[in-house]
Amino acid sequence: MTDVALNNAKSIPREPSAWDRLKANRNWLSIWFMLPAAAFLILFLAYPLGLGVWISFTDARIGRGGEFVGLENYEWLWDDSVFWLSVFNTLLYTIVASIVKFAIGL
Repeated sequence: MTDVALNNAKSIPREPSAWDRLKANRNWLSIWFMLPAAAFLILFLAYPLGLGVWISFTDARIGRGGEFVGLENYEWLWDDSVFWLSVFNTLLYTIVASIVKFAIGL
């Protein structure tokens, strides 16, 4: 029994592996904690935004794929008065809502 105790006392502690150092490093620990939030943002924000931009360059309709048309959709919108009214309304709402939120926050 004393031989077992002496053998355990004489054992040299092992050098921590790269994975052990990585798990204990505070900088990497913060990245590990941010990964789920980053995945959530990419999945539900960045992907739909990118897909929407890509679809804006096609002539896609609901239920079928579209062909690439380039800037043709934007050229068509440039002369549309309803589009410019919606841009104006969006900017007006954004500015007014921001001012109201800022005032309430103060």
